[in-house]
Amino acid sequence: MSLIEENRTRNTAEIRAGSAWLESKPLQVNLELTGLCNIQPPCVFCTGKNVGYNYKPLDVSYLDKYSDFLERCERVNEDSFGEPLTHRSFVEVARRFASAGQTFSFVTNGLCLSGEVAQGLAELGPAVRFHISFNAACDATFFHLTGRKFDVLLENVRNYIELYRKLHGTEADITLTFIVMRINSAEVDDFIRLAHSFGVKALLASLHERPSIPLGHFGYDFVYEDERLSDAEYNAIGLEARELAAELGSVVLIQWDAAIDSAIRGFAEEGVDIPCLIPWRFLFVQEHSQNVYACPYHRRPIANLAGQSLADVWNGTELVDLRTSLAAGEIPKYCWDNAAGCPLVMRERQLERFDLKSEIRVGENDHEQFGAGWHWLERLDRPIRWTSRSADFRLRPNGGRTLCLTCISFNPNLSESPTTVRLEVASKAAGRFHVDRTEWTTLRFPLPPHLIEPHETLEGRLVIDNPWRPSVDLKSSFQEAVVGRGTTVQGSRDPRLLGIAVSRVWLE
Repeated sequence: MSLIEENRTRNTAEIRAGSAWLESKPLQVNLELTGLCNIQPPCVFCTGKNVGYNYKPLDVSYLDKYSDFLERCERVNEDSFGEPLTHRSFVEVARRFASAGQTFSFVTNGLCLSGEVAQGLAELGPAVRFHISFNAACDATFFHLTGRKFDVLLENVRNYIELYRKLHGTEADITLTFIVMRINSAEVDDFIRLAHSFGVKALLASLHERPSIPLGHFGYDFVYEDERLSDAEYNAIGLEARELAAELGSVVLIQWDAAIDSAIRGFAEEGVDIPCLIPWRFLFVQEHSQNVYACPYHRRPIANLAGQSLADVWNGTELVDLRTSLAAGEIPKYCWDNAAGCPLVMRERQLERFDLKSEIRVGENDHEQFGAGWHWLERLDRPIRWTSRSADFRLRPNGGRTLCLTCISFNPNLSESPTTVRLEVASKAAGRFHVDRTEWTTLRFPLPPHLIEPHETLEGRLVIDNPWRPSVDLKSSFQEAVVGRGTTVQGSRDPRLLGIAVSRVWLE
């Protein structure tokens, strides 16, 4: 039995036993090779380039440090923030794992899939699988998103498919991907038909909740927050896509569908009812930062390799806690707070099975009672979540008549232009307030009985009239003052649209 087969057998046995501490290694390891991309300025929806992921190509010798993990996994996935095909040793790395009987996969924009690179990858046969980012079905939309010519991509894909067929007599394992956004949502059907004409799979994905500001402009004003569709819109598009796929006889994957096509299903084990096995079977080692991610949906790393080994992280407290919660049938708190686009979290939020309380404490039950419009969990001197332009929340009245809110703002222009926030309850205006200092403020709003008494749930919304972006508005002197207070606002690299930071909401 090979090391790979032995690891799979042991991993499966540990999962079936519900073990949280593992002797086995992950079945898939994601790694990276470069932070540089051939598309400059980057695609307008690219988030990585907005937060400094422009590191130089890595020396592939670093992979040897993790050989104990890499030689035992079934699949190695290249997960660079740059374009992997630009790395001079890319085909060499693919050959290293393919020759060991492992699957090597990656995502590419496809614009460099030609010449010696295409020949080298095609020669490796079915051990190499990859996704090609399309995100468009016509010239105009592709240019608006990337600033590049769609015909180049189409020609590269067509030529590779023909080359592979000539070498092996079979079809290449290629998936064309399409991030569904406002700009391209009307092209989903055409994209599916395009993938069908190539004889390859199509994959639809949602735009993650990772806002960015475009670093280039290609004739379309791309506003990240406005481009992301609602969960209901994504679900409707997914249903229509499946109907078209059935009609065409094509394979269309819907990444936001937890039961069918997501990464969660890809790591599942037959007969095991644990809702997600990713923490048992996956790791992403981000070498340039030394961060380690436990899930492809996580915004934040689970650990850093400074002062500890990858083996320490694999069975560290954080990962063991994730496995323990999931083995008990629960979504881990870490996932509630840090997942972006996780279909399991999306589904649970839609089911609304939570026992609502009359108080929301950020870091404790905010994931149950905050709705759309909140950024991820952060920590100042206490746990907080920033609002975006508007942010929804729900409370159980329990006889309370006064809505209370503890908040702060770090907008550098507060003295000249205080942050103005409107409170809405049951879609009706219920109050207005201003935040004009970088100090914690508790506000209280007596609510009229007709907004509370007829309802078992109080539906509220905070609407910010003048939100701000740190990447645009944050001055260096103010940045130093903010960082000194422990905020995680990232200065000029933080592209989010921010309103106020909230630590607590309650009724009394």
